[in-house]
Amino acid sequence: MVNIAGQEWTGNGLELSLEAHSEEHVKNTRQLLNLSAGRPQTMALPHYNPADHPWPKHVYHPDGRDMQVADETAMNTAVQSGFRDKPYPKAPGGADAVKADAAKKLAAAEANSAIQASLILQMQKDQEEMRALLASMKASADNEKPSARK
Repeated sequence: MVNIAGQEWTGNGLELSLEAHSEEHVKNTRQLLNLSAGRPQTMALPHYNPADHPWPKHVYHPDGRDMQVADETAMNTAVQSGFRDKPYPKAPGGADAVKADAAKKLAAAEANSAIQASLILQMQKDQEEMRALLASMKASADNEKPSARK
């Protein structure tokens, strides 16, 4: 609250000053753009129409790269290289989360491979034991047959 000439004023002087400065800046810019385009100084700027300016276009790749293309041939080349005109959605957590997930998947795959290898070794060991057991059972059965005949 400010007391000016005996009257209390509760406005925000800094905010009003910045707003007035911004409005004046926009007005001066519009006037300069009009003059540079050969229009009257006070004429309103025409609205931007993207159909009037089709190039350059921005294209996006699934791996995160992006680039601008200047014409139709460059656009066709970019499309053949895997680019498209709409951005791909960002991964939750960003690129670091994607790398962390890839590292977790790699670690899980390595652990799975180690488990598979140990299971294969255990199965081979069990098969050898089974063969030895079957061979001993067969040998004992062969030994019992001649004595049973007598």
